Amino acid sequence: MPGGRSVTFRQAEDEARRVAGSWSAHGLEKGDRLVIMGESSVDYVIAWFATACLGLVEVPISPYYRGDGLRRLVANVAPAAVCCDPALVDEFIDSGAVGGIDAVYLFDGTERDAAAQKLVVAGVGRVERFEDLLSSERLEGHPREYHELASVLYTSGTTGLPKGVRMPEAQLYFFSNQFLSYEELTERDIYLHDKPMYTSLAHFHVVYACLIAAAQLVMYDRFSATLWVDRVRASGATIVVLLGEMMDFIYKQPKTPHDFLPDLRCVSCGPTSWGVVDEFKSRFGGQVIAEAYGQTEISVPLMTPYGADRPEGACGLLVDDWFEVRLADPETDEEVPAGSVGEMQLRTHRSWTMCDGYYMEPVATAEARRNLWFHTGDMFRRDDEGWYYFIDRSRDAIRRRGQFISSREIEEVFLSHPAVLAVAAVSLPPPDPSESDEVLAAIVVADGAPSDEEFIHYVARHLPYYSVPRYLRRMTDLPVTPTGKVRKVEIRDEGVTENVWDRQTSGVVLDQEITVTQTRKNRAF
Repeated sequence: MPGGRSVTFRQAEDEARRVAGSWSAHGLEKGDRLVIMGESSVDYVIAWFATACLGLVEVPISPYYRGDGLRRLVANVAPAAVCCDPALVDEFIDSGAVGGIDAVYLFDGTERDAAAQKLVVAGVGRVERFEDLLSSERLEGHPREYHELASVLYTSGTTGLPKGVRMPEAQLYFFSNQFLSYEELTERDIYLHDKPMYTSLAHFHVVYACLIAAAQLVMYDRFSATLWVDRVRASGATIVVLLGEMMDFIYKQPKTPHDFLPDLRCVSCGPTSWGVVDEFKSRFGGQVIAEAYGQTEISVPLMTPYGADRPEGACGLLVDDWFEVRLADPETDEEVPAGSVGEMQLRTHRSWTMCDGYYMEPVATAEARRNLWFHTGDMFRRDDEGWYYFIDRSRDAIRRRGQFISSREIEEVFLSHPAVLAVAAVSLPPPDPSESDEVLAAIVVADGAPSDEEFIHYVARHLPYYSVPRYLRRMTDLPVTPTGKVRKVEIRDEGVTENVWDRQTSGVVLDQEITVTQTRKNRAF
């Protein structure tokens, strides 16, 4: 980690076994839950590996949770101990999350002694510096079986409260091995990692996959579009992973003579920003733009074969050796006709390759697994060649004037405008209940951006008339989850606020609407 210490995976194993030895001496036992909260660091990874050595259940929690949300998550898993950054201690105490916890191990950080004293006053019986655990003897062996619970990772909470995904030991390895396979990761690679460590992407897409492949891993504590090129160049990275709008953010940075990255061979994206992909490859390098589809719950059922030419918008082909998939109506669970949009529902051919439910959430578990299929909540379309196209989260899907609209498609068009920095498209109920839903686009724009009317005419040149938003709302920032995903539910619930521009009341008529109206009149005769 730049600016921090470096270890080999062999050294990491030795340190993890020593930490596990200390925890065992402190009374922690197989099956106990251990919460890890902090920014990405080598010690964070060591703590995670140590849970495997002792058979503890690792529970990574975002360091950005606060108040009741933090207290609820911690109470849900009832941990025996916590590893955390000193900077998080005040919030941990103020939220009430510290109650009932027997031990806290503090990673390195400023004012660690003061944080330790606060924990003692709050009633925590054991407070130690994490690095002091390394003085113990190594704990040998691997006590956990493949089918036993290894991790509880919380969902991002984009459509509701976060749920703890129960991940068995076998799923962790399978999940990671899938990413290794589709990126063709080897010991010759250098992987640049700049995403939050508490996510499944960091755990299995990057760190565990590098462990299996013996690839080099370079970690930063967070993503930066302005520093991305310099980081890739300085690290010599051959593989990077980008999420959501990150490709757009990087592409919109000012061009420099040093943008091309000769060592970069693979850019793993989810989803791919198709509007800039060709220019991105030409400008920055990256022989392959790879994409797959997965969730913490289900591993990766869709992948693009490495280097394959995929149709624009496609995210992958079915990994049919491991998964059975159908697209179905999310309300009836009836399979939809070929070419239609439906919720992805799936089953696995082998046990323990996906989660076994949500931690202490029996109702949510039963709902996700109803009718013997796991319900992903994601809407897809499949073409005749077997390529799958992600359309939307089922909660975010928009139906308007008899048409199924992809919020992602609307967002990609907005993002193709250089003045748009971020966008979220949502459906809103119409003022007249007899009419169809309307579309609102919440946008974050740069200084000197065009007017709302100019934006609408711009997107209308690239979208079907029924997909063009009626409402535009300019925001300073979009509400996001601790993992950086947009919380569309908040934008949807706020609805038409005072600062929302309404295309209909503004009298703006699109050329497409004139053409459609005229066509309907002609058909009447």
